[in-house]
Amino acid sequence: MTTPLRKLASLIGLLLCLTACPSNAPGPSPDPTPPPDLLESFKGEHRVLVVFAAEDDPALETQRAEIKAHKTQWRGADLLLLEVVEGSPLRLAGQTMQVPPAAHVREALSAETGRFTAVLVGLDGEEKMRIHSPALVADLIAADPPPADPLAPTQAP
Repeated sequence: MTTPLRKLASLIGLLLCLTACPSNAPGPSPDPTPPPDLLESFKGEHRVLVVFAAEDDPALETQRAEIKAHKTQWRGADLLLLEVVEGSPLRLAGQTMQVPPAAHVREALSAETGRFTAVLVGLDGEEKMRIHSPALVADLIAADPPPADPLAPTQAP
């Protein structure tokens, strides 16, 4: 069964390959193997907060300010921010990406148009949280806590 996150990742991966390997480029033909899924490539290493918003939505600035105010915890939790802003290219960790327009990503993750939505994709690649207001960094970490450290000492009963 294909989940919306897998559809989104496949679409982004395909478009990344198409923009990086145009068919009119000189040289050998591109490798026919399918492109890697963007979100799948973060699985096990990063959590991704996908934020859908209009450019002038104050909630978008509030979300950015929350992340900036808690940047140590944000980085420590291996979180990345994927901004899906209507009318703009996607931004992943502050870098513009030449990938699908917001409408395609919004559809893949079933996010409503014109409504701020934050979706947390966990370390396992699955949706962990969906809210319609800026997410607190502490809540994101609690929704997908880090795996237990196998080398950590255990307490005796």
